[in-house]
Amino acid sequence: MNAHRPLVPTLLALALAAVFIAPSIAEAKCMAGNFTAWPPPDTHLTSRPMLLLEGFGNEQAPIAGLAEGGAARLVAKGHRVDLVVDAIHQGDFGLTQAVVRPAEPLKPGTRYTLDLRGADGQPARTTMWHQGEPTPVRWTTAAADHKPAAPAWSGTPVVTGQSYRRLGCGPSSHIAVKLPAAGDAPLAVQVDLKPLDDDEQARTYVLPLDGETLRIGHGMCSGAFRLTGADARYRAELTLRDAAGNVVGETQTLEFDGVDPNRMLRTLPLGKGQLR
Repeated sequence: MNAHRPLVPTLLALALAAVFIAPSIAEAKCMAGNFTAWPPPDTHLTSRPMLLLEGFGNEQAPIAGLAEGGAARLVAKGHRVDLVVDAIHQGDFGLTQAVVRPAEPLKPGTRYTLDLRGADGQPARTTMWHQGEPTPVRWTTAAADHKPAAPAWSGTPVVTGQSYRRLGCGPSSHIAVKLPAAGDAPLAVQVDLKPLDDDEQARTYVLPLDGETLRIGHGMCSGAFRLTGADARYRAELTLRDAAGNVVGETQTLEFDGVDPNRMLRTLPLGKGQLR
């Protein structure tokens, strides 16, 4: 019996270590590819919604392929609607986005499932992680008498800080912008971003708005924009888009400095990050 007693504190220590280490390991996992769609699947769509389809890593091909012979449609009982591509946006870091909308109005109060096909006609992935589990991308349209309030700017966008985090597959880096806007349905922002120190053309990407926060940058595996550089400075034109893709109000212009990893790492513990 005595020979086994020393193992007890050792096993307890290992168990406690696993508890504290496990969240960091989980956060550091980087998938080879993933598919997402916006608005979230539990959103009630308008009859002519703007949809964002996005793939990173090895899931980019079907999205980019929508401009090269691929196809996307919404399928419901007794109704199939092709999705027309408005734009394909290429992110700076392993990310591709298609901005699409139905070729004809969707029926009210109807549940539609996304069908995505590559240029070879083969079905592509149409499940995404939503609320902690893999979820087929399906939406239900709003009732015929649903009339949401028109969205509007309620203030001027302002940078509230920057974040930089070292993670398992690389850093996550973002600029946080408070973007005051009000509306009954999810809103997105078209970001046209240009470095101020060269003649490079502006890069475009459509980013969902989370409350009043717009995060411009990239995660550890993929992202729309690289903004790292202590001496870099950027100009962003921000165009608010409603659930149907309509432009809301006037485009707002914002200038800000790039994320400075050295400053962030001097002021934050290793592996941590927060908005400043």
